[in-house]
Amino acid sequence: MIAHITIRQTDNPDDQVMLPHFLFHQMRKDEPLTISFGNRTVYADAKKGNQVFEISKPLASQLLFPLEETSISYQYDEARNELKLGPIIALVTSHDKPFGAMASFIEEMAHYCQKNSVIFYVLPLSLQTGEQTDTFCGYLFSDHRWIKKEMPFPDVAYNRIASRKSEKSELSTRVFARLKQHHIPVFNERFLNKWEVYNACMQDPVLAPHLPATILYRKASDLDTMLQQHSTIFAKPIHGSLGQKIVKITHHNGKFRLQFSNAATSQMKEYTLLGLLRTVIPIIKKEPYILQQGIPALTYHSRHTDFRVLCNKDGTGKWKMTSLVARCSSFGQIVSNLAMGGTLHHPKQILESRFSEHEIKTHLTFCQELALHSAYTIERHFHGIYGELGVDLVIDECGKPWIIEVNTKPSKTNERNAFNATRPSTKALVQYAKFLANFHET
Repeated sequence: MIAHITIRQTDNPDDQVMLPHFLFHQMRKDEPLTISFGNRTVYADAKKGNQVFEISKPLASQLLFPLEETSISYQYDEARNELKLGPIIALVTSHDKPFGAMASFIEEMAHYCQKNSVIFYVLPLSLQTGEQTDTFCGYLFSDHRWIKKEMPFPDVAYNRIASRKSEKSELSTRVFARLKQHHIPVFNERFLNKWEVYNACMQDPVLAPHLPATILYRKASDLDTMLQQHSTIFAKPIHGSLGQKIVKITHHNGKFRLQFSNAATSQMKEYTLLGLLRTVIPIIKKEPYILQQGIPALTYHSRHTDFRVLCNKDGTGKWKMTSLVARCSSFGQIVSNLAMGGTLHHPKQILESRFSEHEIKTHLTFCQELALHSAYTIERHFHGIYGELGVDLVIDECGKPWIIEVNTKPSKTNERNAFNATRPSTKALVQYAKFLANFHET
């Protein structure tokens, strides 16, 4: 059973803890009490106290317990006479303090953990030496600021490394190897690329009809073939993120137009097929690209729109939708990503000019069902633990939803809602982490 208690460091004798009477009466008295915190363990002489769990400073130091006083969850194992404190959640990032674009989200997560008696720290790769020690150097949020601390190994780790390059670095590999060596679950273990996600989803009969035609670019004739079959195609780097380095190609009556997501406005210049190939191929042969059918999606005031469904696992390990928002591109842009100037909107705002209220409800429910089905499909096809996925869809003029991408590291910037409330996805992340750490409510 999981419960909460206030723990306070005191000047009691070195090996002594004072337990609240309700907890003291649960304990076995025939041997010292074992107290564990992360991967740290101490043995203590338990005495009956008042309402607060008092632990001597020397014992707290051995546990690397980081706070003078706080509320914390605990569970008691009578067979082992062990009191386990926690859980400890570590967020692994490639950013040092102040954590870049993730700063507000990370602080939000820290506040929510504090309110729910969970110990949370940030584990930047830059602070790790790579040495085989039994601790990590991290940042703990206390008294409205981040404090650098030596911390025990966590009970669970959340991978929020921002780039594929950092995730594949030697330091990152060492950190995750240490976590794996100590059987610590890590969720959202790695980036998935667009091509492997497409192939996984294509194997599912429910998802396949909702996927745009997509091929992996290998040679110039691949581009020519896709252009013969579709009036609009997108070239996307399979390892790309945040809408960067995407090329949109449209054609009509033998004339071609190129638009680039990195450009501030549309490029109006027209090309012949040969001119198009000479311009595009040098770009898409530098790294792996997919060529994807362009869907005639709904627009909003002549701007591109899509829908982001955020799927999270909850405190029981089940997938659920935590948010569904519409995104609208900035004027002249071909992608709606917030990093590229896109804006968030209520989905009904985008759909109400085209569909009835009943149709809107039907279309959005279908988007939610497809997104959750995508999450289950990704989980089935790929090794590792996934607790959060961002599914991007567009809706065409007939109301049919199309799955464009599935993201394992969905953006956490500019998503706070009114009144600075904690996002449902943040709550779900913490509850799922508690589930993985076996600290979920029973």
